[in-house]
Amino acid sequence: MAININWWGVAVLSLRGADGWSPAHEVSRGNVAEMISLALSWPEDEQSRLFLTIEQPSRRLSWTKIQELATRPDFPVFI
Repeated sequence: MAININWWGVAVLSLRGADGWSPAHEVSRGNVAEMISLALSWPEDEQSRLFLTIEQPSRRLSWTKIQELATRPDFPVFI
């Protein structure tokens, strides 16, 4: 089932620590569509450590879900 996404809502892109114990740190903050685009451009060897936190409604999305959202037909295209 597809989740309802406000592409223009506030989101935070974060990166988990490489060792699995270190805390995650914020990479960038912006709207959902921008943060997904940024995640897709991130170095491939680190992408699986990325996650997205959407502020309204409060939701945390894994790298797998970020990839799924990027393939949706309603995903905004930036030119």
